[in-house]
Amino acid sequence: MDPGQLRFQAHSPADAAQMSALLALGMICAVKSNAVSADYACAKLFRPSFLGRLRRLGVDEEFCESLAEALELDDVASLVESALPSLLERLTEILTQYLASTEQARHDEPRYCWLDGYGTHREDPP
Repeated sequence: MDPGQLRFQAHSPADAAQMSALLALGMICAVKSNAVSADYACAKLFRPSFLGRLRRLGVDEEFCESLAEALELDDVASLVESALPSLLERLTEILTQYLASTEQARHDEPRYCWLDGYGTHREDPP
């Protein structure tokens, strides 16, 4: 791997969903606080290819469908701006509930570092 790259790797479909939910929640928080625009969020993360990759990895279809609403952020912001805050709140609630439910369900599973090239959470990168 190029030393200038930063890559994260999920170790299972559940890991991919959890990682994606965390990324999506962070991006939604950034849009809500006006740190980034809805256009930026859709250009950088909320793209059809994002959902396509999750589906190919075997991520739960119900999760993918709920995340699909995020792909509309730029359209909602430009066409019906008054609807954007409620969409952001709905997505925040969905993602927060999802993360709470998966973390509880996965409490006893071994944790792996998402930073590509490292194993368990107990191994520190050099």
